[in-house]
Amino acid sequence: MEVEAMCSGGVIAWTSTFGTLATMWVQWLCSGAQTATLSVRTATGAVFTATASIIVRCAPQLITCDAPAYAPNAFFLGSAIVPDASGNPLIFG
Repeated sequence: MEVEAMCSGGVIAWTSTFGTLATMWVQWLCSGAQTATLSVRTATGAVFTATASIIVRCAPQLITCDAPAYAPNAFFLGSAIVPDASGNPLIFG
């Protein structure tokens, strides 16, 4: 399965797939009406696209943090990353 992600007003840190789930992590850079779109191409060549429209509000953060390098459910063995068939970190969900 291949995933392509797009968003307005933000930066995509990573995308991942697990079974029938596709996810993305977005760091929003501006407030207001925003959209996030995921397009998925299945092994049979079918393409599915979903777009979410959201309102991003400007609010102070309690904790300032950077986007993670890997999905929060990526599989690690110590400092080694367990790759999937595409070479991306294997995701468990």
